[in-house]
Amino acid sequence: MAVKTLPTTAAPAASRAPRFRLPRPARRLLLTLHVGIGVGWIGLEAGVLTLLLTALNTGDTELARAAMLAVGAVADPLLVPTAVLTFATGVVLSLGTQWGLVRYYWVAVKLVLSTALLFGSSLAINPRIQRVAAEVAAAGPEVMPVSDAVLVSMAGATVVPGLLVIAATALSVYKPWGRTPLGRR
Repeated sequence: MAVKTLPTTAAPAASRAPRFRLPRPARRLLLTLHVGIGVGWIGLEAGVLTLLLTALNTGDTELARAAMLAVGAVADPLLVPTAVLTFATGVVLSLGTQWGLVRYYWVAVKLVLSTALLFGSSLAINPRIQRVAAEVAAAGPEVMPVSDAVLVSMAGATVVPGLLVIAATALSVYKPWGRTPLGRR
């Protein structure tokens, strides 16, 4: 038995609430900032990973200590602000363009990734980096108080955000999956 559906009519344009759209110059500026900050984040993660791998693979305690202190010095002022700025510019761009915040799956997935990266960077990764850097600073100059296992886990924790930012970039380029149910309304 076939179910008949009644045709639906769209609401007249006058009754729809107007959507906020960023003017073209503002959209381009925000997009440039968003992409630039994202690229900077990838570079930041690559730099931190390089320093961690240097600390892990050198036999020179002084170099290992210097690398760990540099990780703490670089991550503290840059990691969380980079995550916040990437998240904020992405949200403003999505709200001010035709893509919307949850109208398309790729934007919704980027929102989830950005949220996870923001909280992961703020609440897990940077505090851990700062604790380890403080341990290194407090130890004597001939002692590397951080085990190889800790350095390996920190390197892994650095690789994941870098890959997630690259994945978010790929989503922006390919725009897969189409509209969400909210976007079809």
